[in-house]
Amino acid sequence: MGRKGLVRLLYEAASRFVEENNRNAIIRTWSWTEPRCREGFFNLLMTTISDENISPQNIFNMDETGVQLTTGSTEVIAEKGSKRVPQLSSAEKVETVSIIACCSATDSFLPPYIIFKGVRRKEEFADGLPAGAEFCMTDSGYAQTHTFRSFIKFFSKFKPPGKALLIMDGHRSHIDADAFAVAEEKGIIILSLPVHTSHELQPLDKTVFKSLKTAFYAQSKA
Repeated sequence: MGRKGLVRLLYEAASRFVEENNRNAIIRTWSWTEPRCREGFFNLLMTTISDENISPQNIFNMDETGVQLTTGSTEVIAEKGSKRVPQLSSAEKVETVSIIACCSATDSFLPPYIIFKGVRRKEEFADGLPAGAEFCMTDSGYAQTHTFRSFIKFFSKFKPPGKALLIMDGHRSHIDADAFAVAEEKGIIILSLPVHTSHELQPLDKTVFKSLKTAFYAQSKA
C-alpha cells in the first residue's frame, strides 16, 4: 500500500469513528502547511462558535508550560537592546514542574493545574497553592494522557453553564478516548490548533507564560 492509500485508509477509519460515535467532543486537526489552512482553521472556529451558540465567556484556551526548580544566578553578555537573551542553568540535575493554565476569551483564569514529578502523591505539595488549584504526579513531571483526563474533569467544575469550547494544541498527551468521553458528557467541545502553529496561535504561549517564567525565575534568584 502506497502513502496515498494509507492516508486515505486512515481518513476513512477516522470518519467512520466520528459518524458511529456521534461525539460532540471532536478533535479537529489541521495542518498549517496545507493550502488555505489558516483560513480553514478560522472558518472552522467561527462555524463551531456559531453552530453551537457558544458565548465568549465559554471559549477557553488551555496550554502547558514547565518551570525548573533549580535555577542558577548566572549572567551572560548580550548586545544592548536584545529582546532574546539566552540563560545559563546550573550543572546540577534539574527538576521540572509543569503548569496547565486555562483562560477564557473574557480574561477569566481557572486556578492552575500542576504536575509534580513523582510516583506517589504527596499531599503536602498542596500547601501554599492558590485557592482552587489541584495537582497530580507523573514519573516525568510532564503531562500524560491520564493527566489530560483529570484536567478535563477539573475544567468541567469551573466552566460556566452551557457548552464550552476548549482550544488547545494537538500534543499526543491530549489524545485520550476517555477524556473525550468526559468532555462530551460535560458539554465540552475540543478544538485542536493546526500542527506546528502554537508559537503563533497559542494565546497563553504568546502573552502569559513568558511573564510567568520571568517572575518565577526572578523570585528564585532573589
